[in-house]
Amino acid sequence: MVPYASLLIPLMVWFKDIGLNDTLLGVSLVITLFQLPMSTFIMRNAFDAIPKDMEEAAMVDGCNSFQSLVRILVPVVKPSMVTVGLLAFLEAWNNFMIPLYLSSSSKYTLPLALVNMRQQRRGHKH
Repeated sequence: MVPYASLLIPLMVWFKDIGLNDTLLGVSLVITLFQLPMSTFIMRNAFDAIPKDMEEAAMVDGCNSFQSLVRILVPVVKPSMVTVGLLAFLEAWNNFMIPLYLSSSSKYTLPLALVNMRQQRRGHKH
């Protein structure tokens, strides 16, 4: 696994070339790309845990592949989908370095803005 910090400088240069620097779209793309391998791994294991007999039974009962996916497989893997969604949200919420490197102070994410406000408040006397 490659650390975030070693990838952020090349990403900054690349995003500047393609016009995504200092945009929330660029930040969300990077966070999504870093989260994608774990999400794919979790969902693959969830689908692999479903017995093939369930899908075959749906086919025997007249479902095509899409109907089998929607009516049988997706309801079975809903807990895994919720888990992936929560983990992705928490990763995006807790991620500090990516928004720090790829966005300016006017486009900070909420956790980064809160830290920035806290540091600014410490400098003022009450």
